[in-house]
Amino acid sequence: MSLYGDYIKEREGKEIVESGHGFASYKIIGQECHVGDVYIKPEFRKAGIASDFVDEIVKMAREAGCNFLIATVAPSLKGATISLISQLAYGFELHSAHEDFIILKKEI
Repeated sequence: MSLYGDYIKEREGKEIVESGHGFASYKIIGQECHVGDVYIKPEFRKAGIASDFVDEIVKMAREAGCNFLIATVAPSLKGATISLISQLAYGFELHSAHEDFIILKKEI
């Protein structure tokens, strides 16, 4: 695991999947798995790597007894539209909105 992976595990209790192309963080809370930050280096974007990371997260979430993935998009952040489109294409559905967060949910 990278130093960043060690850091977020210690600071926020999140796990991470990563490669030389990027990373995705997640945290299991009860029967839900919350997908955190997903970062793919610009030269590797649109190659399906983010979906591969989330596929790995789904496997671990199922093993932990989770039934749902939860993800958020903050509309005020750069790249929010692309993030939202990507999550909807992966099969997430709109769950709710709260202040500056759009909350998405996907049954697994």
